[in-house]
Amino acid sequence: MSEASHQQNSPVTHKWKRYPKYKDSGVEWLGEVPEEWQLKKAKWLFKEIVDRDHPEEPLLSVTQQNGIVTREESDINVWNPTENVSGYKLVKKGEFVISLRSFQGGIEYSSIQGIVSPAYIVVRKKNAVCDNYFRFLFKSEPFISMLDISTTGIRQGKNIGYEDFSLIVCPTVPRENCEAIASFLNRVTSRIDTLIAKKERQIELLQEIQAAFINHAVTKGLDPNVRMKESGIEWIELIPAHWQKAKLAAISTEIGDGLHGTPQYTEKSPYYFINGNNLSNGSITITESARCISAGEFEKYKVLLDDSTILMSINGTIGSVAYYRGESIILGKSAAYINSGKSISRNYLFFLLQSASIANYLRNQATGTTIFNLSLETIRKLQVPLPPLAEQEKISSFINTESSRITAVVEKIQSSIEVLRKYRIALISATVTGKIDVRQEISA
Repeated sequence: MSEASHQQNSPVTHKWKRYPKYKDSGVEWLGEVPEEWQLKKAKWLFKEIVDRDHPEEPLLSVTQQNGIVTREESDINVWNPTENVSGYKLVKKGEFVISLRSFQGGIEYSSIQGIVSPAYIVVRKKNAVCDNYFRFLFKSEPFISMLDISTTGIRQGKNIGYEDFSLIVCPTVPRENCEAIASFLNRVTSRIDTLIAKKERQIELLQEIQAAFINHAVTKGLDPNVRMKESGIEWIELIPAHWQKAKLAAISTEIGDGLHGTPQYTEKSPYYFINGNNLSNGSITITESARCISAGEFEKYKVLLDDSTILMSINGTIGSVAYYRGESIILGKSAAYINSGKSISRNYLFFLLQSASIANYLRNQATGTTIFNLSLETIRKLQVPLPPLAEQEKISSFINTESSRITAVVEKIQSSIEVLRKYRIALISATVTGKIDVRQEISA
C-alpha cells in the first residue's frame, strides 16, 4: 500500500474533513495534495548558512528526542572546555539543523540561538516560508521515511549534505493555510503531550507504591501487629521479633561473578555473553550488548547457574536483579550470581535484593568515580533479615499478587499512551501532507 493510500485510509482521516479538490503531487512520499498547494525543491525554500567564530554563544546539542537544547540540558557530555569552538556554526531561532542521523528522526528546528558542531548543516528559510509548518513537516513520519529510503546510498559515514537536502521536493502551502496548520498542530499536540505526561506520572506513582509495599513486606512482614526488635543490621532499624539475621554468604550455596576477560564472539548462536546491563525488570534481556558466543566458549566459561540462582548487576547500574531461568549464558564480571540456600527461598531473596532499602545501601557501598563497582566481598558480608521459610513464601506470594495487579494497570496505561503517540504521529502526517483540512479548526 502506498503512503498516500495508507494516509487516506487512516482512522485519523475519517475524523476530519478533506480539502475540496486534490491533485497528484508526482512525489511518492506526498501522494495527492490539495489543488492549491505548490511543489518546490528545498533549494528554492531554504539556503545553507555557514556562520562561524561565535565562541561567546552557548553550545547546543542536536537531539532527536528533545530537539535542539543547550549542552547543560542535554544528557550528552562530550565537550572539552579547552576545545576550540571558533569553527562551530551559529544557529539562530527559526533555523533548521541537519544531522548525521536525520534520516532516523527528521530535521531539527531551533527555538534558541547558539553554536553547533561543524559536522551539522544549518539551513535558513527564504522569504515567506512558514518555518512553523516545516517544523512539523520535517519531523513527520512520511518525511522521515522518505529520508531513510532516499539517503541510503549517500549516508555511509557522512551527514546528509545540503546538496542532498536541496533536491528534496517539498509542498509549499498558501500562507494563511500554512499558519492554520501550524497553529492547529501546536494546540492539538500540546494537549496530547499533556495527557501523555499525566499518564506517565500515573505510572511513576504506581511504581512508587509497588516499591513501597515490596520494601515493607520484606523488612517488616505482613502482620501489622507483630512485635518488633532492633535488627542489628546496618541498613534497617527494626525487624519482627521472631525473625533472624544472617550474612548472605552463610545462607547462599555460592556467590560469584563472571568472566574477567572477553570470550571469542561468533556471528550467530543461541549462546550469549551478558553483563550487568542485561539484567532488568527481573529478567535477562538479550539486547545488542549481549554478544553471541560458540558452544565451545559456553562450555569453557559457564558457571553453575540453576533454579536457585539470582543474578545481580555489580558494575555501572548497581543492584539490578533478575531470575536465572535456564538461559544459555556466561556472565561478564559486571554481573554476579547468588545461589540461594536451604534457609532462604529464591523468591524472597529476589524481592529482598529488589527492595529500596537494600538497593540504596548497596549503591552507597559501591566504589568508583564515573563507573561504580560493587565487590563480591560486600555482597557476601551483606546482612539480611531472615523470616521462617513458610513466612518467606507467604511474603513472596503476597508481593507477586499485588505486583501483578499494579502491573496490569500499568500495562493498560502504557497501552493508552502508545495509542496517543500513534494518533499524534498520524495526525501530524495527515495534516502536513494535506490529507485533512484543519483551516476551520483554529477557532474550535
